[in-house]
Amino acid sequence: MKIRTNIFIQGLAMLAAAVLSASCGTEVVRMDYPEQRLYIPAAVEGQVYVIDQVEISTGNTPTEGSMYQFLLNPETGILTVPLSVYRAGIGNDGAVDVEVWIDDEPVYDAILAGSLPEDIRTLPADLCEWPGRLRIEDGSSSVRFSVQCLLEYLLDSPQRDRQVAFGVSISSDDREVNPDCGSVAIVIDPSIFDELGL
Repeated sequence: MKIRTNIFIQGLAMLAAAVLSASCGTEVVRMDYPEQRLYIPAAVEGQVYVIDQVEISTGNTPTEGSMYQFLLNPETGILTVPLSVYRAGIGNDGAVDVEVWIDDEPVYDAILAGSLPEDIRTLPADLCEWPGRLRIEDGSSSVRFSVQCLLEYLLDSPQRDRQVAFGVSISSDDREVNPDCGSVAIVIDPSIFDELGL
């Protein structure tokens, strides 16, 4: 029994010596962590976000905590699309102001890239409402917002079989925006209205 104990203690001593000698020769390197960058989660998969399902699985929307792609209020004639802006990076320090606007450029870019058909309808910006300015608070990783669209245009019967799209873009003086995910074409497929009996 004493021999086994001695062998075990010798083994521990050798292991400790190996660890100490290895750690003495290790150089600690200082690394710069990536800076915070802003992005729209809806733009992550190809800069086109298609709303084409009435019911979806939890977690398939680009807005943290949201369980739907859209909210429809027939009484007010408004279709609401929930979106969000995130910041990527090691920390969430500092408040960040973000500008948001609606324009057709992301839609035209998607058409040129072959991601959208050339005959897609664009939703005029004057038929939408959105917050022009957002703030990601200090310590927070994201901020939610929504775009409200006039349902009457979306249900326009002569063009009912064509998808409708509008673009959402962001910018900020406080943080860099990821150029690959700073704008998105939001596509509304008319099939959702058929499913809802509209």
